[in-house]
Amino acid sequence: MMGAGPFITIPIILTVMGGPQAMFGWLIGALLALLDGLVWSELGSALPGEGGTYIYLREAFKYRTGKLMPFLFIWSTLIATPMTMSTGAIGLANYLSYFFPHITPLGTKFIAVGVTVLTVILLYRRINSVAKISTILWGGMILTVVLIIGTALMHFNPSLAFDFPKNAFEPASFFTGLGAGMLLSIYDYLGYFTSCYLGDEVKDPGHTLPRVVTLSILLVALIDLLMNIGIIGVVPWQEAMKSSNIGTLFMERIWGTPGAVIITILIVWTCFASVFNGLLGASRLPYNAAKDGLFFKPFAKLHPKYHFPNVSLLILGAVMAICCFFDLTTIINALMALTIVIQFMGQIVALTVLRKRVRI
Repeated sequence: MMGAGPFITIPIILTVMGGPQAMFGWLIGALLALLDGLVWSELGSALPGEGGTYIYLREAFKYRTGKLMPFLFIWSTLIATPMTMSTGAIGLANYLSYFFPHITPLGTKFIAVGVTVLTVILLYRRINSVAKISTILWGGMILTVVLIIGTALMHFNPSLAFDFPKNAFEPASFFTGLGAGMLLSIYDYLGYFTSCYLGDEVKDPGHTLPRVVTLSILLVALIDLLMNIGIIGVVPWQEAMKSSNIGTLFMERIWGTPGAVIITILIVWTCFASVFNGLLGASRLPYNAAKDGLFFKPFAKLHPKYHFPNVSLLILGAVMAICCFFDLTTIINALMALTIVIQFMGQIVALTVLRKRVRI
């Protein structure tokens, strides 16, 4: 998940790959995201509109499976999106534990649920008010990333960052860990396709969307790689892999408690921004599908006063709250399996079908 992802997954990737060779997982994950981005770019250019995957599957399979594929996608969205957002809420709760060191794991989960409730409350309003909140949150996210990368570059120790264990590249362990590491790194990139969901608001989508998607992936890959390698260039990877709030540990190692407090607040801000913006966009998908008659009618309802899809928002929020009680690694693995099978693979087939039907 763009923004919060690296602050959550660095310890997990280091654990599954067993050391700083995790950087290969980040690099290959970026390559896979770039390849998938080409699929998004072509579909977004050919079928610009508000809905992204929903539109692509609807148009590709309407003569064969009818409503089935877009219906399945919306169903998967009702599960996958809350799972994605719950990882941000759990990550936020883990960082807040720095201020409450004696909190229990169950208490952390309830904090994540509280974050979910707060997000839904803030989104339960007019879209122009939401846009102002979103802008403020994204500003904090950019500040966090710049601060961590800048600090890492000033205190980088190559001997720590490239301290590979003896069996780091043993084929059996390396490739087993690489598969899991790639899944986690792709999770970090999720969000590069957001512009395709707003295709009808983009000028000249045929030229704009491919550039935006490609540049988003390359920029996020560069930022993530600098941040990930920079952090383990300050905190030994053996220590980093055991931390649930690696960003805080990193800054505490350099600037002490004041630095740790500041960066923890900023990372909490970043995680919340990711959750807020993700839930905002996702709540529109079931609404659009229901409005087209391809999903359950209650999802087509708008708030009588503020005119936003309140039913969709409330149900996604409820599912997200339930997801907060699961383990972070379990959620990410299940999320990526669901996303790859239904969305990514579905779009690849859709692109093939559309190419045969019309020249795009």
